[in-house]
Amino acid sequence: MGALGLFIFVILYKLFNFNPVIFIVVIPIIVLGGITMVIYANIRQKKKILIKAGLKCNKCGHLPKFINASGLYYSKQCLKCGASLEI
Repeated sequence: MGALGLFIFVILYKLFNFNPVIFIVVIPIIVLGGITMVIYANIRQKKKILIKAGLKCNKCGHLPKFINASGLYYSKQCLKCGASLEI
């Protein structure tokens, strides 16, 4: 990710002949985009773990938050409809 940001920085430097206003706007956008991508990938990975663990309800399709996973693993009941989970 850092290499991509550096590559974009060099291209913008050559195109705009070091216009500081462009860099003040573009660099934060690149950084925020990278942080957003990392957070999104982390959330998707956690959801996949919950589904593989069998914590998605087969009756209503409810997928709990990652924080509630340990409690559901022991109770083995869906929080939304109360159906038994196949763990």
